Amino acid sequence: MVAGTQPNGCLAGESFVEGDGRCVPAGVQPSGCVAGELTTDDGCQPAGIPPEACAQGFVPDAEGGCDPVLPADRCPAGRMATVGETTCREVAPCGTERWDGIGVGATTQYVDGSHLGASDGSAALPWTTIQEAIDAAPAGAVVAIAAGSYAEDLALSGKAVRLWGRCPSQVEIVGSAGAAAAVTIGSGADGSQLRDLAVTGAAGGVFVTGSSSVLLESVWLHDLSSSALKATDGSTPTDVTLRGSLVEAAHDQGVWILGALATVEGSVVRGTTPASDGRCFGLTVDENLDTQQRASLTLESSLFEDNTQVGVVVHAADAVITATVIRHTQPDPQGRFGRALMVQTEAAASGPGVATVSGCVFEHSRDTGIMVHGSS
Repeated sequence: MVAGTQPNGCLAGESFVEGDGRCVPAGVQPSGCVAGELTTDDGCQPAGIPPEACAQGFVPDAEGGCDPVLPADRCPAGRMATVGETTCREVAPCGTERWDGIGVGATTQYVDGSHLGASDGSAALPWTTIQEAIDAAPAGAVVAIAAGSYAEDLALSGKAVRLWGRCPSQVEIVGSAGAAAAVTIGSGADGSQLRDLAVTGAAGGVFVTGSSSVLLESVWLHDLSSSALKATDGSTPTDVTLRGSLVEAAHDQGVWILGALATVEGSVVRGTTPASDGRCFGLTVDENLDTQQRASLTLESSLFEDNTQVGVVVHAADAVITATVIRHTQPDPQGRFGRALMVQTEAAASGPGVATVSGCVFEHSRDTGIMVHGSS
């Protein structure tokens, strides 16, 4: 044996390749790729994410990663920027006219709280309360809401109605402390919508049960004493979409999906703070133990920041999370949690939690970036 030669015939500093008997330099894979490179059909790929593989709304950094495109500073109250935007903006523009931007039609019911005199729901003689317009509206009609603060606990069921405000900064629904939510959408209201308005008050924001294809678009749910949006299965399936919206300064849960289907896209959930029992999550998707109905979430191109305890919780449910940022998740006053994503299963009837996550950035969590317990 030549000095410095290993029993397999390779020199010192070389590795023997089983199968073809080759000797390759140490640190080189049989394919010819070096340590830190992945063998692909196209050759050797360095560790990290190829620039072209960054999700929409993200840009490649210089270290094989992807950075989200967002404003350098936090957006102030009532303004937002989703992943891919560089400046803070209004949730929706206001226009210059009373009904600007609202998709009015022959069946539209008009509302203006400042109107004096008789009302018949026309543009000339609008209702002064939103509930009057809901009650008078035929199925599928638009309720066009002029600027104003409407102190009402709205109930909508049995038909689809589209509540459409001038803009969230000028149209607000203010719920009372005695109600479960400022807006309740019950069964038989498939296809109902809330657009271009704000919901606030001493209760929850919007509660949806037993209706499908419910859309909340360009809404501002803020400063609520309970969950901003709660959707739960009822006598019939429930599914809801939150799109292009801002949820901030809610208590307990920003968004709570219980035994229902939900899509959250292009939205911001921030500043959720604990309820009286100490619980506080930015978004929870959970099975309904009472009905054993499993829940499902599609979350994309959204921002969760400055929430308390956990940014997103997937409990005994299914979730697909893409192109989303969860950052600066803080512990509660007792110092507990501070986690970006928690996928868990406890006392579940419908099986373990399952989450698929891609193209996301989770950063500056006080405790844990991702925690998986009894789930996948």
